[in-house]
Amino acid sequence: MSRPAPTATAWPSPYVTRRQLIAAGLASASALDRDELAGRLVRFGRRGGRGPVVYRVEDVERWLAGATGNAPAPAPLPAPVVRRRADGSTSDALAKIVEMGRGGRP
Repeated sequence: MSRPAPTATAWPSPYVTRRQLIAAGLASASALDRDELAGRLVRFGRRGGRGPVVYRVEDVERWLAGATGNAPAPAPLPAPVVRRRADGSTSDALAKIVEMGRGGRP
């Protein structure tokens, strides 16, 4: 059974929360997470900076229609931090990382 995608007039605000999408049966939490990680749906932010996650209605409508072109690529993960010794060498730190990878303790 397919559901019609909501129009901008169906939502009282230009923003829709994650909880509203799930309650309306338009998406599951796992589908939202998956498509956010893939860059197909972009969070607008959090209501009040700390509240629930919100999306722009126009982005949600595009996502529900299957469009994926306007979402920016997700940010790359930061590189691991390797601490250097006072003399600037990293050989000891790298040796510890290799040892930990083999199941040893640092």
